[in-house]
Amino acid sequence: MHIDIENVVDQERIFHRILLITGRIKNFYKQASGESREKESSSALIFINHESFLSKARQVITYKVPVINSRFKFLFELTEGRNILTFEYKGVFKSLILYFVKDSDDVQKTVRIVYIVPRDSDGSFQAPVLEPNSVELACQKISLAVGLIQCFMSDSLHSHGLGRKTFVALSPCEVFHSEISLEKSHSLTESALWEYHAKELLARRLADDDTKVLAVLSATRFVNTLGRPPRDHSEMMSLTKSHGALGGGGLAMFGSGCLYAWPSLLHEVQDAFLNSSKIDSLNLMDDSGYRHTFGACFSTTLGAIIHELGHTFDLGHTNDGIMARGFDDLHRYFTIQSSNNSCTGTDIPDVTMNGGSSHDEEILLSPTRTTRFTNFKQDGASYLQAYQQKKELRRMVADSGKAFWSRSCALILSSHRWFNPVPKDTECNDVLPSLSLIGGILSVNCNGDGHVVLL
Repeated sequence: MHIDIENVVDQERIFHRILLITGRIKNFYKQASGESREKESSSALIFINHESFLSKARQVITYKVPVINSRFKFLFELTEGRNILTFEYKGVFKSLILYFVKDSDDVQKTVRIVYIVPRDSDGSFQAPVLEPNSVELACQKISLAVGLIQCFMSDSLHSHGLGRKTFVALSPCEVFHSEISLEKSHSLTESALWEYHAKELLARRLADDDTKVLAVLSATRFVNTLGRPPRDHSEMMSLTKSHGALGGGGLAMFGSGCLYAWPSLLHEVQDAFLNSSKIDSLNLMDDSGYRHTFGACFSTTLGAIIHELGHTFDLGHTNDGIMARGFDDLHRYFTIQSSNNSCTGTDIPDVTMNGGSSHDEEILLSPTRTTRFTNFKQDGASYLQAYQQKKELRRMVADSGKAFWSRSCALILSSHRWFNPVPKDTECNDVLPSLSLIGGILSVNCNGDGHVVLL
């Protein structure tokens, strides 16, 4: 029996603070000093020691992580510099050293995270009665969510063999006090809200050519006048004011109607995804993909934000994956689903794109012409590398349901200016174009002007 770490390797450098490590206990049977083989239990614990050095002071934290059907997922926060991880399962050990390299504070392309509060509002978000819903808690939840999104984007691109790349968040979530009144916010359509706040952010110089914005609206309110739960998503949306699920250009905007289902601390994340508590859909917004649980609501809404951010990174809709309806399955990336513990309980029903996203564009990435490629001879090492990349991608797709990037989306993101940070003082002429052949697709990338050409 041995411990197999699936998605990171020893001595690897990581550029985002929150990391998910997936692993497997290989060989389900063990031989113990002449005794007959015994099968490992379907649910056990692996002990993980995380040793780090904060301000030169040694710190060790021990985690107990469930092993379900021989697999485990360990979600934790890296410390800047060297991180030593020791895994122990039934007397079997494995060690791993990872290096967290913090993003420079002086990069050209960043994403600003804001929580928009109307001028006559206290900034609280809608939540169950007696549950906390302050501005401070909202920002804490949103900042954590951004860290999870960075983790997912990095790992998902890595599974395509494109390296660990993600966007740089300018800072933790900040409160943006808008000039809009609560009444006006509630009266505007989603597209009008997007336009209003986009202009306001530009006027306040919080968004520009180098800074995209992820904005969450504090004003979102589900106001049920029916006396019964909504029959479907469309009816629920008709009862919700100041909601947004719209992304493009420099702004991804989303409503706060389901923040009540989001965790505020990292150690709560996996339990939040698996939370099977039923939503009070008579009084609360239920954007759970018809699954009606807190966990599903967290999964769908966090996944939908990734979808809207994808639009700001120049992605269109696709037939499958995150840029279709695959974001409903985001919980499957962060957790291991056992037969009796799922945030969904049922499969996702087939719904139209309008079910969770306001867009109805046609798929933008379809080929328009036939291209002839030159055949390149590959050596054995290249074949082996390609095989390992395909194996990793198959693992992630099988593990994450439909929460993955299609190949075309992954290629665009990996070459995108926001995923390849350079110092602010770098001139366009200082950045040399890069050319690479990835799986038969020629990618020409220049960070200076951001043009990406896929032939």
